[in-house]
Amino acid sequence: MKEIKRRIKGRRGVDSSSPAVQSESASKSDSSSKNSSRSKSESSSPISKKRVTKRKVTTTLVKTGLNKKRKVDEEAQTKKVTKKVTKILSTEQGDIQYVKLDTRSVTMTIVKAILEMTDAQKKSVTEIGFGSFLQLTAKHLPLYLGHWVVEHFDAQKVGLKMADGECILIDEKDVYIALGIPLGGHEIKASGLSDAQRRWRQSFPQTRLHPNHIVNAMMESKEGGEFFKKCFMMVFISTIIESNKNGTINNCYFDVLEDVEEIKSYNWCGFLLKRLIQAKKSWDNDKQCYFRGSLLFLVVCFTFY
Repeated sequence: MKEIKRRIKGRRGVDSSSPAVQSESASKSDSSSKNSSRSKSESSSPISKKRVTKRKVTTTLVKTGLNKKRKVDEEAQTKKVTKKVTKILSTEQGDIQYVKLDTRSVTMTIVKAILEMTDAQKKSVTEIGFGSFLQLTAKHLPLYLGHWVVEHFDAQKVGLKMADGECILIDEKDVYIALGIPLGGHEIKASGLSDAQRRWRQSFPQTRLHPNHIVNAMMESKEGGEFFKKCFMMVFISTIIESNKNGTINNCYFDVLEDVEEIKSYNWCGFLLKRLIQAKKSWDNDKQCYFRGSLLFLVVCFTFY
């Protein structure tokens, strides 16, 4: 009877006090303690710490870089707004701010070329109808006055607004009187990249071609000629009529220069005035950008009219 009870008890469950149960329990305890000690050792190992530190440093650098970029952008924006105000004059009516005009339309490049031209080169300029322009000697334009005349040029009425409210109207004949450039009958229109322009462009190794690059090349043609005439007109267009914001040459009108004998038959006065109107409209939309129109004509027009 006792033997039967002992067997039934053995079937219901294993005695927890038996050596087998104690051995199994001990092995589980050892395994869990090993896993725990391994995780602790891994988290406290130098490699793990190095990874965490590297992650923190990377995050810090990214944040620092973003903060620096944001700071630079803010400083650039502040400079963009404030860099134009350069002179302040105190009067009885209060302080007057004189603002300097930002423009690529400058005379320095072409005037330096004119002063160094040979007689043969000057003759070439005269042959295309721009001989009166050889009298220009002003290397610099008054940029404070320039800002005022650009500000007061009315692109809708096409005239200069005076302080008393009067508007002095301007037309093509005024451009001819002021600068003496051809007032022909043919209209000048923009054109794409032609074969003639590609051939002419191959004369220059520069990727980004600026007016001074053209001047250096054309001045080597001591006897003038066709190449010299085209170069002179490209400099004239890019510095006097309509400059590019980045200072490179304006090659949108090269096709009118293909036949140098026909250059003087075009209406350069009307072309200058048309581009001046467009430049003023663009400048009115963003007065922080470069003014691209003919500042020379506006200054001369204001001075003598």
